[in-house]
Amino acid sequence: MTALVRYVLAHVGLSQRYLPPTLVLLAVLAMLYTGDAGPALPAYVLTAGLLVPVTAWFTIAARGVETPEQRAVTQVTAGGPVRVLVAETAACLLYTAAVTAISLLWPQVAHGRASLAEFGAGAVAHLTCGVVGVAVGLLCGRPLVSRVGTASLVGCALVLLALLGEWVSPVPATLRLLGTNTATDRPTVLIGLTVVAVAMLAAASAVVLVLGRRRE
Repeated sequence: MTALVRYVLAHVGLSQRYLPPTLVLLAVLAMLYTGDAGPALPAYVLTAGLLVPVTAWFTIAARGVETPEQRAVTQVTAGGPVRVLVAETAACLLYTAAVTAISLLWPQVAHGRASLAEFGAGAVAHLTCGVVGVAVGLLCGRPLVSRVGTASLVGCALVLLALLGEWVSPVPATLRLLGTNTATDRPTVLIGLTVVAVAMLAAASAVVLVLGRRRE
């Protein structure tokens, strides 16, 4: 499985499809932290929320690198679509961890504002939003949605739903905890929201496996 994850990451790296979402994130970080962005937790609201479209974008790109013919060969070589999906999801989660680290370390190096508790709460919140973004990306990418334009439209709609839909996503509650400076006071709630995000990812993976086989 490790070799398969490395294969996915190498394929995405060579295609350079990781660049657009990553550059968008870096541009926002550069603008946000050029000056003093204020208290750490409220400043995390923008970067944590931004991880939803960024990781969704990366996930769609990662699952769309191969042509259908190449994907069929990869699935046979890897031992089935389940192993390929697990490897792709793991690669997307590694990317999520990387952009989370960048989002947290950039202001810390530039201004050193966050305490250990705030840094930890920010990390959990960013990972929650990133995992939701991966779940959205799974539902918008191949084989469920094969056309790039359609994937973009569906992706935008689902990202907005994830950011604004109080009853369908843990993201709004997570961002509210950051914005009201209460994330460090309610760690169990924050972790519970992360568990919900992981459950969303598992559900999205199941949908991809069931419906994806019918479309391939």
